[in-house]
Amino acid sequence: MKEENTIKLNDSLQYLKGVDPKKFNYLKALGLETIHDMLFYFPRAWEDRRVNTKVNNLELGVRATILVEVVSTSSLKTRNGFIIFEALLKDKTTSIKVKWIRKYSRKFNVLFYLTKDIKKGAFLFLTGELTIEGFNVIDYETVSDDSINANRIIPIYPASLKIDTKFLRSLLWQVSQYQFTEIKDFLPKKIKDKRKLMSLPKALRKIHFPTDWAEKQAAYFRLAFDEFFLLEIVLMKKYHDLKKIKKSHTYKLTKTLLSPFRKHLGFEFTNDQKKVINEIFTNMQSNFPMNRLLQGNVGSEKTVVALSAMLLAVESGYQAAIMAPTEVLARQHFESIKKVVQEINSLATPPLNKSSALTKSVALPLQTPHSSPNAYTPISLGILTGSMTKKQKTIFKEKNFDILIGTHALFSENMNFKNLKLIVIDEQHKFGVKERLMLRDKASTPYILVMTATPIPRTLAMSIYGDLDISTIKMLPKGRKPIKTIISKQNEAIQFMLEEIHNGRQEYLVYPAIEENNKLELKSAEEMFKKLNIFKILRWGYYMGK
Repeated sequence: MKEENTIKLNDSLQYLKGVDPKKFNYLKALGLETIHDMLFYFPRAWEDRRVNTKVNNLELGVRATILVEVVSTSSLKTRNGFIIFEALLKDKTTSIKVKWIRKYSRKFNVLFYLTKDIKKGAFLFLTGELTIEGFNVIDYETVSDDSINANRIIPIYPASLKIDTKFLRSLLWQVSQYQFTEIKDFLPKKIKDKRKLMSLPKALRKIHFPTDWAEKQAAYFRLAFDEFFLLEIVLMKKYHDLKKIKKSHTYKLTKTLLSPFRKHLGFEFTNDQKKVINEIFTNMQSNFPMNRLLQGNVGSEKTVVALSAMLLAVESGYQAAIMAPTEVLARQHFESIKKVVQEINSLATPPLNKSSALTKSVALPLQTPHSSPNAYTPISLGILTGSMTKKQKTIFKEKNFDILIGTHALFSENMNFKNLKLIVIDEQHKFGVKERLMLRDKASTPYILVMTATPIPRTLAMSIYGDLDISTIKMLPKGRKPIKTIISKQNEAIQFMLEEIHNGRQEYLVYPAIEENNKLELKSAEEMFKKLNIFKILRWGYYMGK
């Protein structure tokens, strides 16, 4: 272990007490190699283990920390190979018996640490819960001036099978005792004073070992502020850098496709849709690439707005793509856009050959590719998903479709596009940054339009999507009922669902996962279908996009 005045942020964790080569490898698996890594390994939660009650005030099932003195100890070996270590403990109010059970071993003394710490006259901090059988000990620590596992608010860290949170806590305690001169507080004093922010060095210590909840919250707020502050700087730089890029192409609003599209739409655009379409078109006809977020509730017809932008790209002689997170959604987009394209293509002169206007294979074009930005030529449409055959994917690759629809398969390494200029990403929050960048790399200075049905307050949207311009559709088309969002318990939701079905309505339930996953605590469609199918009087269907 190094001297206090020589340890540096970039030093290995092997300099800390208790970290041998084996433990170091386990720490590396958690992404922890240096003192800097450790210092910035923030707790996932905190637990108040300050002494908060007396023995005679313990409540059944309520976790508590008590300060007790050891009166006596004893041990007993059972016939089935266990050793029971029992201690009689007391405080100023009354006494209590506590038991520890260990599996007997011939190789080593399983009671070594218990008998070392828990002996007559010793004082202990005991954390646990009172049960019918007695006091169930979760953790204990002998009383000392620098107790780190009891009589304080303790940090709980993301751990592993080989490295527990108690060991991580001991390492952080060592790290927090050092003063690191390399840590510079990058925030200007003016900002810190205005926001009443804790200094960065202090926040990095108190986030791990606060003296009270107010101090923990102040440290948490400072570090969270730093994350957003740095994120905003990066996003604003990216935003301004994009504005400096001169696009290599232009869009011409000829309305050869947009006029028939609007004519056969079947409803009038809402004022919000008109406003957003105008924002997008103005953006597309400017000198700089578009990078825009389009948000609106389910039923606000965001897809119609996106299709307007795609048709502007097509009538200008370019390709447009829409990427969906699932095959089910991709096929829904294909079917809805296909109807619109058929309507527009039916106006072409001379009329299209009906036998070739729409092929059976979803990978083949609706008609010959759009070739001239000024001529009223038919639109071609293709879909690409991961479940399609190799032959279908090859056909898709060979055809220069005007409108491309697909899933993540669109940005596969062997997929290239001739003239892709507009990329629409639906339910963008389901795609990673890497996936969006891979699709962006398929085109030269592409225009990006990302869509979400998740309502995001403008301030938060600007924080998270600071590199995007934001358009919002609030109004629904005429005749559409507003969406009601209600948070309720599962039993209440099922009761409501049964009542609606009794009144002749249909219901559908959406779950975040298809199958159970031990790593993710999410309800799966497969699991809930089996559970809910107990209502035999109802007809149940199970559909997923796997």
